[in-house]
Amino acid sequence: MKTAALVAYRAASDVAGKAAFFVVTVAAARRLSAEEFGVFALGTTIGWIAAVASDFGLQMHLARSVARAPETAGMELRRWLRVRVALAAVALIVVALSLAAFGASRLAPAVLLFTLGYLAAGVVEFIHYFYRGLSRTDIESTLTLWHRAGLLVAGLLALWLRPGVTTLAAAMVVPPAAAALYTLRRSARLVETSTVSTDPPKPWLQEFARDVAPIGAAALIPRLYGAGFAEGVPAFRILAMAFPLMSLNYALTHQVIGWNGHRAYAVLCLGALVFNVALNARLIPALSLNGAAWSTLATEALLTAGCAAILARARSRKPAAAAAVATT
Repeated sequence: MKTAALVAYRAASDVAGKAAFFVVTVAAARRLSAEEFGVFALGTTIGWIAAVASDFGLQMHLARSVARAPETAGMELRRWLRVRVALAAVALIVVALSLAAFGASRLAPAVLLFTLGYLAAGVVEFIHYFYRGLSRTDIESTLTLWHRAGLLVAGLLALWLRPGVTTLAAAMVVPPAAAALYTLRRSARLVETSTVSTDPPKPWLQEFARDVAPIGAAALIPRLYGAGFAEGVPAFRILAMAFPLMSLNYALTHQVIGWNGHRAYAVLCLGALVFNVALNARLIPALSLNGAAWSTLATEALLTAGCAAILARARSRKPAAAAAVATT
């Protein structure tokens, strides 16, 4: 019963968190100009990609290490947290240099702030995996609720008091930064009261190359893991094809909402859900893991096509609406 309650609590917090960001996105679509909303979509997409790329398998490795040896949890967290923060800093620098290289100085403040917010949230997510390794997902769920509630309040206040993409980006940095500071202190107290380790730490670079990098660079599965894991390569290749569509859909869905297409988007998501479940039911028994991967790719393609159709329809309506206004 306790396990079921923890799972339900975690699922509820995740749904609430996504709902909070959805509300901020809808509010941004209504309060920002079309150009500013485009910067919002671009900045949040870049920030999400930077957060995912800078993790590179660290959070999975941390959860695994802590679960295997809880007595070393404090040492493992301190070791890998430094690496995680350093990679986040590198990602922020890369984004800044890329913006400068492409001459996007006008977009830089908002995009960099969005990226900073996502990177701070990535550090919070990293420590969540530490809680998972200790079977304390209740802490993760509670922190997720407070973090996303803060994001909702900060985003709506910024859009109400001073609508602007840079103001919104600055407001959206505060909740993940506060969550990061809190969870750092909370995890430190948890380690002090529950884990003790006198073993000297292992060389982190060697361990990174041996245990972490293979998670982040799964395309090299046979070479790094051996022939026993080669069966996972086809599924990874299929999912790698789906990744660009996932990134594109992240931006397209923002644009659909920005053009007041949230109702059509809700219908599209419901259709994609039914499509995905039906396709999985047919392909998984026949193709196993590869079937699930093909279902993901097909669903992302369906979302791309659906978003494109919604946007094309919305765009065609604009000249007709303008002509109707002109004749009246």
